[in-house]
Amino acid sequence: MRITVRTDCPVAKDSLDHVEPKGTAQDNSRNRRFNWKLYDLYRDLDRPLRILDLGCAGGGFVRDCVYDGRMAVGIEGSDYSAELGRAEWLLLGGRFLFTADITRPFEVRTLEEDPAPGARVAFDVVSLWEVLEHIAEPDLPTVFANIRSHLAPGGLVIASISDEPLPHHRTRQDVSWWAAYFEREQLTPVDDYRSYFGAQFVRGPKYGAGGSFHVVATNDAGRTPKIPAVRLTSRALDRFWYGSRVQRQLRHLLGID
Repeated sequence: MRITVRTDCPVAKDSLDHVEPKGTAQDNSRNRRFNWKLYDLYRDLDRPLRILDLGCAGGGFVRDCVYDGRMAVGIEGSDYSAELGRAEWLLLGGRFLFTADITRPFEVRTLEEDPAPGARVAFDVVSLWEVLEHIAEPDLPTVFANIRSHLAPGGLVIASISDEPLPHHRTRQDVSWWAAYFEREQLTPVDDYRSYFGAQFVRGPKYGAGGSFHVVATNDAGRTPKIPAVRLTSRALDRFWYGSRVQRQLRHLLGID
């Protein structure tokens, strides 16, 4: 499937993340363990899993999904990485990675097929890794409207959110505030899925964001995918081994990407 992103605002020109690039200039977050748990959650799909990553920075998560045979699209508000061909943008820019201001309306549409040229794409998963806290509260309704308009029935929104007092963080609230906000925006938090992933997310306390927490929500709790059984040994590995300092050091020594 070939896709395009339609928007009247291809760059978030007023965003601090564009004016003073930091995360967008440095981050290229990935977590293979999260990917495989996500794929297992959707193993009964009769087509490739569709993932929309908002605030994708370097596009590492999108790259892994695409290389694994999934249909993934990343949207970044700043054109910093696109202009420099940084990280995954040199190869994936304009095909799987795009720029758009997510605080303004945008549409991800097909260029051909499935089911017809120009059709809006419905995604099974919309992810936001350390993104929502960068949005000023008055702009959040449009962000959530964009999420809802691209989320398939029973789809999941998976977000890591930080409440650390950093200059680029415009909306600093705790997990209960955000859970209530998701609910007001017609996205019901589903904690069983957060428990399923455990500590294994693309961003979070184990992965470059010590002051963050996670919210997983859906637009239709009756149509979400069935959570597969997780063995106790797998839960222990998720909690104590994957993402640990020792594991990261070992992977570095062995040259494992």
